[in-house]
Amino acid sequence: MIDPPGEVKSLVGESDDEIDFRELFRRILKHDRGIAGTMGICLALALGYCLVTPKVWQAQVSIKLPANADNSSLLQQLSVPEGNNSDLMSTYLEIAQSTNVAKRAVEAVGLTASAEYADEYAEAGLTAVAETLQKQMTVTKVSDSTILTIQVRARDRQLVARLADALAQGFIDANLDFSRIGARSRRVFIEDEIKRVKTQLNSDEEQLREFSSKNKSLTSLGQITSPGGDSNPAIDPLVKLKNDIIYLKMERAELSSRFNADHPAIQNIDAQIKAAESQFDHAMGKFPTDTMDYNRLSRDLKVGEGVYVVLLGELQEARINENANDTSIVVVDGAETPTAPIAPRKGRIILLALLASGILSLAFVLAWDHFRQEVDGEEELAKRSGLPLLVLIPNFRLEKNWRPELPKKSGNDRDLHSPAHLIDQTSFANTYYAESFKILKTNLFFAGLGPKRKTVAIISANRGEGKTLCNANLAVALAQSGKRVLLCDADFRKPTVHKIFGVKARADQGLPLLLSGQGSLDQMVLAAETKNLWLLPCGVRVPNPVELLESENFQSVIDGMKKKFDYVVFDAAPVLPVTDSVLLASKLDGVVLAARYGVGRLIEVESAVKRLRKGDPRFFGCILNAVDMQKYSYGYGYREGYYSYEEKK
Repeated sequence: MIDPPGEVKSLVGESDDEIDFRELFRRILKHDRGIAGTMGICLALALGYCLVTPKVWQAQVSIKLPANADNSSLLQQLSVPEGNNSDLMSTYLEIAQSTNVAKRAVEAVGLTASAEYADEYAEAGLTAVAETLQKQMTVTKVSDSTILTIQVRARDRQLVARLADALAQGFIDANLDFSRIGARSRRVFIEDEIKRVKTQLNSDEEQLREFSSKNKSLTSLGQITSPGGDSNPAIDPLVKLKNDIIYLKMERAELSSRFNADHPAIQNIDAQIKAAESQFDHAMGKFPTDTMDYNRLSRDLKVGEGVYVVLLGELQEARINENANDTSIVVVDGAETPTAPIAPRKGRIILLALLASGILSLAFVLAWDHFRQEVDGEEELAKRSGLPLLVLIPNFRLEKNWRPELPKKSGNDRDLHSPAHLIDQTSFANTYYAESFKILKTNLFFAGLGPKRKTVAIISANRGEGKTLCNANLAVALAQSGKRVLLCDADFRKPTVHKIFGVKARADQGLPLLLSGQGSLDQMVLAAETKNLWLLPCGVRVPNPVELLESENFQSVIDGMKKKFDYVVFDAAPVLPVTDSVLLASKLDGVVLAARYGVGRLIEVESAVKRLRKGDPRFFGCILNAVDMQKYSYGYGYREGYYSYEEKK
C-alpha cells in the first residue's frame, strides 16, 4: 500500500478528536433536510398543543397556624409532647389535603355548577368533584415555620382565586369543628363524671355519719394526720392526685373523639392514668389500720368534695370551648386573581420540543449511519478499505456552473449518460468536478501509474456508484495531458462506455472478440471527440465472460494495447455481483476502488477489497465519488470556486 499523496495524507493523519467533531457536524449537514423536517413537525405539534390545550391558572393562599406554646387547645397540646410540633404540623397537612376540606370548598364556591366540573358532578356526585379538586391542589409547609401554603389550579381565572380562599376557610372550619367535637366529648364526660361523683358523695356522707355516731371516740376528720406523722393535713395531696386522674380522663375523652385506641396519644394518656391510679391506691394503703375505716370514709368524702368542685369548674370551661369560634388559625395572605396562566407554558414547551426533536433526530441520524454504514467520509473509506484516498469527486449535478440539457429518449426513459457529463465539455469549465479528475490523474502518477505501468481500472463494489463515468473522465484527463489513451469496455455483462460518449457499439467490436481471436484492435477502436482518446466499445454479449477473462490470450491482448497506447483504462463489472473484476484486476498494472458518497456501504467496500486481494492486484488507492461538497466543505475546508481559474471581477 502506498502513502496518501500530498493533501490527502494530511487529512487522514489529523487527530481523532477533531475528526470526530467534523464527522458529527458533517453527518448533521448530510441529513439536514430530515432533521429540519422532523424539528419542524415537532414544533408544529408543540404549537398546536399550546393552541388547543386550555389555559390553567393558579392561586395561592398562606395560613398561619398556632404555635404549640400558645395553643389553648388541649388536644393540640397533647398531640405535641415536649414541645415538638412535627406531629401537629403533619396533622394539619393531612387535614388541609383531606376530602372534608375539599368538599367544603366545592360547596362554598358552587364548583359543581362550573362548566369544568359539571359533567363529573352529574356522573359521580360531590365526592368525585372533591377528589378531582384534591388532585389540583398542593399543600406545603414553609420550612422552620408554622405557615402552610395552599395552591390550587383551575381553568377559570376568576374562579381559581375564590377557590383558594374557600379551601383556606374550609381548613379553618374543619379545625374548628374538630375542636368543638373534642370539647363536646369533654363536656359529656364531665357531666357524666359529676353525676357519678355526686352520687358517691351522698353515699360517703351517709356512711360517715353512721360510722361517727357509732364511734364517737375517733379523731375528728380535721385532725387526721399523714402516715409519716406530719402535722400537715394528709388529705390535700390525695385530693390533688385524684383531681389529676380526673383531668387525665377528661383529656382522654377529648382525644378519643379524634383518635382510636391504638393511637400513640391515647396509649400515652392511658399509661399516665394507670400510673396515677396506682400511686393513689398506694398512698391510701399507708394509713394505720386502727383508724382505717374512719379515715377511709373521711378521705373518700374529702376527695369527692374536691373532685366535685373541680368538675364544676371544668364543666363551665368545656361549655365555653364548645361554643367558641376561634381556632387561632389566621389567613396571612389571601388569594389574588392570577395575571398569567401557569400552563401551557408556550416558551418552555416550544424550547423542549425543539431540544427533544433535535436530540431525537440526531440520535436517529447517528443510529441510521451506524447500522446503514454508508460511505460518507474519506477517513472511514480509507480506514475500512485499507487504501489511501486519491481524491474527492464532487456530484457534478450540484456544480454551480453546470446547467446541461440532458437528451431524452422515446417514452419515459431518460439517458443520464451522455457526452454532456464528460469533463472536456464547456459546461464543466472552471469547476471542481473537472479539476478533481486532474487531481486524480496526478495522484495516480505519484502512486505508480506511468510508462512502466500503463493499465488501470476504476472498480466499484456494486452498480450505481459511478465507476463507468469515472473511468471515462479519467481517460479524458489523461488524453488532455497529450498522451494516447484507450478506454476499453471490459464489462461483458452490461457494457455502457458507448453510451457515455454517445456512440453506437457495433456487433464486430469488443474485447471478447479480441480475446477469442476474432478481429484486430485497429479495426475495432473508435476515435473519440476528445483529442488523443480512443474507445473500444463492447457490442457483443457473451455467455462465458469468466472463461474469456481467464484465457491465455488475455495478456497478449493487453500487451498489444500497451504498444499502441500510452495508457489503457478499463471499465469492468462491479466486484461483488460477479468475479469478472477479480480476474481482470490481477492482469492490470493497478486498480482504484470507487465508492459513491451516501450510497456505497462500508461493509461492501471491505468485502470488495477482500475479494480483489484474492487475485493479488496492485492497488493505487480509492476515490470517494459524487460528494455533496457544499455539505462536505464544513468538515474539510472546501470552498466553492477554490479550484476555479476564472478571474474575479
